[in-house]
Amino acid sequence: MKILVSGASGFVGRNLIKFLKNLDCEVLTISMFQKDLMSLAMQIKHLDKQLQKIESQIRDVHTFVHLAWMDTNDWNSSVHKNINKQLSEYLIRRLCSGGIEHVIVAGTCLEYGVSGGNLSEILPAKPKNEYALAKYALYKSIRMMANKDEFELSWLRLFYIFGGDQPPTTIYGSMMEQIIRGETTFNMSSGQQVRDYLHIDTVCQMILAVVMSKQGFDVVNICSGQGLTLEKHVRSWLHDISPKINLSLNLGALPDRKDEPFHLWGSSHKFNSLLN
Repeated sequence: MKILVSGASGFVGRNLIKFLKNLDCEVLTISMFQKDLMSLAMQIKHLDKQLQKIESQIRDVHTFVHLAWMDTNDWNSSVHKNINKQLSEYLIRRLCSGGIEHVIVAGTCLEYGVSGGNLSEILPAKPKNEYALAKYALYKSIRMMANKDEFELSWLRLFYIFGGDQPPTTIYGSMMEQIIRGETTFNMSSGQQVRDYLHIDTVCQMILAVVMSKQGFDVVNICSGQGLTLEKHVRSWLHDISPKINLSLNLGALPDRKDEPFHLWGSSHKFNSLLN
């Protein structure tokens, strides 16, 4: 099967591609964004050039996995609405008019808003920040496209991810950086927030299952279905790396985030029932 992937240089993208190639899938990639181009018109011009380069190669692509997104660390950046959402919509419209049958897009658990507890796909989306608002607006737009142009859509609401070569802007990446530097103390928040974390390899395996199914599942959570405190997650990561690591958690050294629910985990029932 021939698959096109955007965001191939990102954390999820570069890991997913390894899994796809291990299954002997033919993987093509597209460079969607040019970070120094700050107008939508210039971004579209750049994207058109990329599409021209691979035009002959993507004629028989079955599935497009869309992971590319800028400024994911700044949830209130105007780039989400003005560039990310608009350019994603433009690209998917172009690709599906060319015959791509299955579109898989990375959404976010933040689309649920500040709703706490066990989050199921049947709950209404209540996005609050610009990142989640743009993602949900893109979902609604692509859902209408899919109904009109008759392609399959799988919208993956990704929950929290850890492991691998995650950057230091994440709690796991920051922890690994402290270990490598030989630090003995790791400053973090209270650690009492309840979160749903999956290892990057498991995330890739779940996305791979959606790819290989060749079916559209509409909205589906990519999560463990289990909520644990952040402190328990971090202690588990440390133990799995090596029980001998001497890194003391300085709980409460950093403030808890106020822009996300204190208790947040996903329901994995739909994914398990569809792809068991």
